[in-house]
Amino acid sequence: MGGFERYGYFSLREDYDVELLDLNQDDSVLFEALDGDLKPANIRLSKTLFDSYFVSVGRMKTHNEVIATMSIKNIAIGSIRNEDRHSSSRFEPEPGTFSHEPPSLNLSIARSNQTLSPDLAVVDSVVGLGKADPLTAPLCLQESRLQAPNLSPLT
Repeated sequence: MGGFERYGYFSLREDYDVELLDLNQDDSVLFEALDGDLKPANIRLSKTLFDSYFVSVGRMKTHNEVIATMSIKNIAIGSIRNEDRHSSSRFEPEPGTFSHEPPSLNLSIARSNQTLSPDLAVVDSVVGLGKADPLTAPLCLQESRLQAPNLSPLT
């Protein structure tokens, strides 16, 4: 909820009929993601997202494992309960736990989007955060003057 306060989202409740909630405090639905060996790993997703009209608003950024983060990655990872999102060892996750390795992470994100996709996606990249090479280049602000609100998270 700190992010809502930091970015001034709580003020939206004064003018609009919106509810802001901590998805980690929500009821959950089981979802089959993948572990590092591309085998099933059950995780819990926020139930409210399946029953609501929801908007994904994010700043475009580069990402070490999935190249770029936009609406689909933000929802796929953001909807996972915190305790299911992180293994006790990120770089050597236990079998059967959600993996952040590129093959399983990308496939889990694609699977998630087939089940849970935002109703409206707004990608703000007027000034994005990124690197020329996500693995080695220094982090920098990159200006693109691009805004992409869309009803499809893929276009």
